[in-house]
Amino acid sequence: MVRHMLVGPGKLIPVPIVLGVLSAMLSGCAADSNPAPEVTVRDSLGIRIVSHGVLSDIPTLHVRQRPIFRTGWYDDEPTFETIRGGGLRSDGSVAVFDDEGKALYLIDQRGRSVTKVGRDGEGPGEFRSGEAVEILSGDSILVYDYMLHRLSLFDAAGSFVDSNRWTNSGVVSSKPTAVTVSGRIAWVPNGHSSRSGAEGRSWLFGPLLTSSPLGLNVDTVALLPVIELRFENGRRVSDPFGPYGATEGYADGFVSARNDVPELRWTSQDGAVRQIARWEASLTTVDDEVWGRYEAAYLERMGSIPERGTDLQMQAGLRDARSAASSTLPLFRYLHAASDGSVWLSEYTMFGMPAESFLMFGVDGAAVARVDFPQPIQILDIRDGRVLGVETDEWGVQAVVVYAVPM
Repeated sequence: MVRHMLVGPGKLIPVPIVLGVLSAMLSGCAADSNPAPEVTVRDSLGIRIVSHGVLSDIPTLHVRQRPIFRTGWYDDEPTFETIRGGGLRSDGSVAVFDDEGKALYLIDQRGRSVTKVGRDGEGPGEFRSGEAVEILSGDSILVYDYMLHRLSLFDAAGSFVDSNRWTNSGVVSSKPTAVTVSGRIAWVPNGHSSRSGAEGRSWLFGPLLTSSPLGLNVDTVALLPVIELRFENGRRVSDPFGPYGATEGYADGFVSARNDVPELRWTSQDGAVRQIARWEASLTTVDDEVWGRYEAAYLERMGSIPERGTDLQMQAGLRDARSAASSTLPLFRYLHAASDGSVWLSEYTMFGMPAESFLMFGVDGAAVARVDFPQPIQILDIRDGRVLGVETDEWGVQAVVVYAVPM
């Protein structure tokens, strides 16, 4: 089978789609027989525009059940409860932070040897919380503690090196999300003040920043939409399906998207938009069946947290949410950028639950495939043909897992 890529006005380049070759590239995955989508590539004032049609027929890659390793579900392994950040290291080992245990864990490339680093506290090498883990050159490790607003640096063996307080704050908070090729830290928006905004509807914008590893020499790269706020009579309307933006850094810049528009944007380290990928997508209508799924997820989540209120209070909260809810669901729940700039968009999941299916775009902006994992996974890092993530069993116990997948 031969398809064509349109490059510029009227110029067609043949692109052979050979499933045997595709399958050979998909280490650790099984592919279905759907063809790759046709794309149109053009240049607009120095910005590469990659346009697709509907992506319903792109290949689906099924990640095999057996990962490279899974750690955390056996008696002789540490018990993880709230893993909030992690990174893949050059030798195949990983570093993850468990917020419940207030510690950084170093796990070897086979998932067998586990070293615990740090403890609860505010002294050097101690933690009150953890939100992000970044792997620097030489496999040294940077941990961001959002309660202490502090960056802590550890060497490859886990010994404490230095720390510094992150002082950049405002109506939009930020978290580190990548290490650039120049060794700087890429920061993206991570939340907002509920008091910000204006009457009516407005998008709240957050900054993209870069800094030195310990948060010094900060540069503002760009401002991007974080969340659409709705206000009535001076009070914010809590819409469970309100549009929001998502951004991640990678080695050479940032990738961002709004979840109400089928579009990805790659931004360079100096703030210039370099590439835009677009596709056709229809939004899911919030009908009774969809709302039933939301209610079930809400009651399951809130029912497991007794201090959140009584059954009557939860039912009242659901009624208020239904009256404020948007008419359609967002297009995705999570955006993840691999170190090379390829992008994984997760399916939309109710109440922020982990996803099983991801739409993968290459660094060139072309849609590659839909990737299905054997069970829901919270992705922490993607690089060098590996995905680091978190899986949770029926008792709420988490496991650190690494899969081999194509980039």
